[in-house]
Amino acid sequence: MRIDYDSIADSYDELYRSEQLNKLRIIASKLKITPKTKILDIGSGTGLSKILGGKITGLEPSEKLLKKSKIRAVRGAAESIPFPERSFDIVISVTSAHNFSDREKAIAEMARVSKKTVVISVLKASRFSGQIERIIPKHLIIESIITEQKDRIFFCRKKR
Repeated sequence: MRIDYDSIADSYDELYRSEQLNKLRIIASKLKITPKTKILDIGSGTGLSKILGGKITGLEPSEKLLKKSKIRAVRGAAESIPFPERSFDIVISVTSAHNFSDREKAIAEMARVSKKTVVISVLKASRFSGQIERIIPKHLIIESIITEQKDRIFFCRKKR
């Protein structure tokens, strides 16, 4: 079942804030992020990734969530990221990959716009989790996986 994020935009933080912040803290603990680190947050929601620091840009398909964003964000889809190749030091996708219409193309796009690091958290309960976990190594090198309560977080680097 797909969630209509425009319809829940007003309650998004109430519904997802604590679980998303937990995942973002795990991500922050594993990465070296400086104020100059350029990060792209795919499916950025209300911009909770602001806690990571760095120069964050969000990519979000929901117009209503974009209006609530705490970070600079643009409207768009993961399958067609509107940035040039190697634009970001780090690309993250926190619990959004199961919502992509073309998961293969989206993960390839994340690899394309990353200089080195891609982090994808995969919702364990999603019917697409196995598919996503098979697609990731086609486009990225998995360096580590952390399993938390609801997601498996894949820390990857770009293939040369």
